Amino acid sequence: MVVRPPQQARSIESTTRMLDAAEALIAEGGPDALTVEAVITRAGTSTGAFYARFGDRLGLLAAVQERFLGRLRDAAATSRDSALSPALEL
Repeated sequence: MVVRPPQQARSIESTTRMLDAAEALIAEGGPDALTVEAVITRAGTSTGAFYARFGDRLGLLAAVQERFLGRLRDAAATSRDSALSPALEL
């Protein structure tokens, strides 16, 4: 399922809460702890908001994976930029 990224601040916040909840549930109990109901409850969102954003549990897992990979890309770019930048001389 291709999901359009949220545009409104309220939708962005809701999506962020759901992704945060998913990551916390996985960290606490592994993948079996990640249920749609658990995410909705922890994030304080509605069932409709969840399904509109992710489609299903697999869509949520794909979004969590993409978020994680984005963080890795950012960290790698920062590390690379730090290694390539010349030292400041005083």
